[in-house]
Amino acid sequence: MSQMNPYKRLTQFISAMAELTNKHFLATATLLIFLTTTVSHFHFTFSEDSKPTGFTLSLIPGDSPDSPLYQGNLTRHERMQRLINITQSKASLYRLMSSWPGNATTTPIGPENINLPMIRNNFYYAVKIGIGNPVYNAYLLLDTGSGLIWTQCEPCPTCYPMEYGIYDPRRSNTYSMLPSSHALCQSGYYKRVQNQCMYTMIYGAEAVAGGSTSTLPVPKTQGVASLETFTFANNEGGFSNIDGVIFGCSRYVQNFQDLMFNQKISGILGMNTAPDSLVTQLMNRIDRKFSYCIPSVLDQTTRPILVNFGTDVPRISTPLVNTLFVSPPRTQLFFLDLRDVSVGTHQIGFPKGTFTASPDGSKGVVIDSGAPFTVLAENINGVNAYLLVMSAFDAYYGQSQGLPRVKVDQFEYCYGLPNGFNDFLTLTFHFYPRADFVVNSRDVHYVNSGMRFFCVALMKNSGGLSLLGAYQQQNKHIVYNLDLNALQFATVTCPI
Repeated sequence: MSQMNPYKRLTQFISAMAELTNKHFLATATLLIFLTTTVSHFHFTFSEDSKPTGFTLSLIPGDSPDSPLYQGNLTRHERMQRLINITQSKASLYRLMSSWPGNATTTPIGPENINLPMIRNNFYYAVKIGIGNPVYNAYLLLDTGSGLIWTQCEPCPTCYPMEYGIYDPRRSNTYSMLPSSHALCQSGYYKRVQNQCMYTMIYGAEAVAGGSTSTLPVPKTQGVASLETFTFANNEGGFSNIDGVIFGCSRYVQNFQDLMFNQKISGILGMNTAPDSLVTQLMNRIDRKFSYCIPSVLDQTTRPILVNFGTDVPRISTPLVNTLFVSPPRTQLFFLDLRDVSVGTHQIGFPKGTFTASPDGSKGVVIDSGAPFTVLAENINGVNAYLLVMSAFDAYYGQSQGLPRVKVDQFEYCYGLPNGFNDFLTLTFHFYPRADFVVNSRDVHYVNSGMRFFCVALMKNSGGLSLLGAYQQQNKHIVYNLDLNALQFATVTCPI
């Protein structure tokens, strides 16, 4: 008997997908905790025999005219406000996660995870990649809080129109469905429906924007887990074709109008540590490492940030400092072992264990380049880390320097800027063991010379999770060395 054409079988799944929607939708508060779960007890293998290769992702910032998120020629002040809104959205998510009374280790795991609510205020970087053969060029939004890579797929009656068309697997000679015998399907990570691997992604009904919460229609997407060739640029000016990448072929897409309003964004590129994220899938092909170097965020330049993988990771002469990742077993974020913090030359002296990560991932310190600013917890193991750090800044600027506090919408600790004042403090994160992450004074503050004020560019989270954001990672060569299970860094001038 001849086998049914896979695309014909795909079309039969639409009704099954619609039924899955109601079965897998949970209340927003319940789903938010899923961000802290992982499938680390599964052991999946992706192309073990592949030789290490290199490629580069070009992250297009939202302020670039080349970005599908571009909102026009914003002033420096407006760009700052936009970055603050994005950080507030993430901080609000972490706050909800920290207050969730459930136990993440008892929650069923799978790709039906809640991530950041699907609104534009939660995204800053877009990525242009090639899918299939012949190549379909797609803009995907970078999401550091999720794993699944997905794009709209034809035929799809509910998909949003794209100005460059929708990816059609029937036109690609490198497309195939993920076999139902695959470990991700057999384990239950994906759902087996009619002998195929299906996924459902339901995002937040509570959309957080600029610190406020509003109820929006629930964004959801469903489809078939598939395999395809992805094309990336490399640092030699050419392209690297990576075959067999697991991605989501979404044939049911609903309530993404806030992201797909301009008919340019076709899906999401997940970059956490979930088993179907780009990093996890390509672990062995990229020599288990990737890096980036963030130039000044507020400069007039809108150049992309390059994320280098494998053999594309630059070799620099400056020695790298190492600190180990301490991520709890069932989390999908990169946790760090922070021991203390210094403001200028003053070491705060946090009690031992203050920043220890909790088993469910609701407390601790995370490095997240998808968050523009560093966020400090107000309640981590009984300590208000934000207040202690900001009080040290205030003691210097307010008391020692006698600068007046001024009220500014963007940040809480802001001061009048006298003519010629340049005595700004550095900020140092003391990671274990003896790994001092020194943030240059210019990357600790937001200075508005025209309006004669400056602010300490740190934000707070009333929960227990802190994160090291992109603004405080400027001009650092950051390497995620997963072979050593370590974050490596060095102070440089970006780009390198």
